[in-house]
Amino acid sequence: MNGRERLLTAVRHEEPDRVPICPRINWAWLDPDKSHRLEELYGLSLDPMEILSTRTPNYARTYPEQYALPDVRVEQTRYEEGNYQVVERTFHTPAGALSDRTKIPPGGREYGMSPNPFKTEFLVKSRDDLPALRYLLPEIGGNYDHAVARQRELGDRGVVRVNVYSKLCRQAGDVRNLQDLMVDYYTREGWEHTEVPVRLRLRLGESPLSSVCCTPAGEVPRTSTSVCSQPSRVYVDRPFFDELLALFQARTMAETKAVMEAGVEWVFANCYYNSLSAGWSPAIFREVFVPSVTAQVELVHRDGGYVDYYDDGKLAHSMEMLADCGVDVLETCTPPPVCDFDLREAKAMVGDRLALKGYVDLL
Repeated sequence: MNGRERLLTAVRHEEPDRVPICPRINWAWLDPDKSHRLEELYGLSLDPMEILSTRTPNYARTYPEQYALPDVRVEQTRYEEGNYQVVERTFHTPAGALSDRTKIPPGGREYGMSPNPFKTEFLVKSRDDLPALRYLLPEIGGNYDHAVARQRELGDRGVVRVNVYSKLCRQAGDVRNLQDLMVDYYTREGWEHTEVPVRLRLRLGESPLSSVCCTPAGEVPRTSTSVCSQPSRVYVDRPFFDELLALFQARTMAETKAVMEAGVEWVFANCYYNSLSAGWSPAIFREVFVPSVTAQVELVHRDGGYVDYYDDGKLAHSMEMLADCGVDVLETCTPPPVCDFDLREAKAMVGDRLALKGYVDLL
């Protein structure tokens, strides 16, 4: 079998001539100057599953000198703070101004191959920011010739996937603090806004919250230890949570549609912000994420494509839901002690519906 046949055989739950070997390596890392032939990059033992990016700018995660945003004026300042570069931005839109602040670490092994910036201020602070946010979202780019060309070049050696982020991953979760979104979820009609319960604050990692939780109207905390000593007073709004995620789900679906219409066969569904390791419960995962994943999978399958679902966190309590969504490949399936994936249990539970990829002991 060639690499492509081997991979598709495994995805169809048939028996290949051997287990496909497809480490998650970006081919550009292997050949940054594009000076090597294909056979020099991949040995015969590898079955490449390459990942290419989309062509739609994501200004929540990138900090260019020029922004392709009609009707928006951008003020951007860069300066050094220790080992970090700090970027402060203000976007002036017809619907109001949004600002954020990001710390960007240097390159090198200490910070990762692709340094992960982190925000100390997020663009979206409240529901009032949503009209302005829409001006910061470029139209979905429809040109995926680079992916089709790369698949042609790769041929039967392997497959090419285009990276499409979930509604939360690198989208809603990068314009609003993920912890704040978790608190936003808990609003219930008829409840008043009070201090943040310690049990929730601990669950969210003792991080300062810019939102508050809720207590039924007229009730007081049962004990003096059930509220934090320095509560915030910002409004918590479940409809805001739903509206923000719906905005980005529409973009995820539009991106997926454009990818499939271009003739790309594989979507790399990048969903690690959805992970139970991020702090979501299985019940919330089922309510909030399963419908959107299912919709994306159905769209890809209608065009004869495949979905590789990426969650590098805990999977023991979500993998069966993902199998029900119809995803074709699940990765990274990390075993204990880093995560909770047990290969024997997983094969018995979902092995006839999911192709399992990974299971590398990180320690």
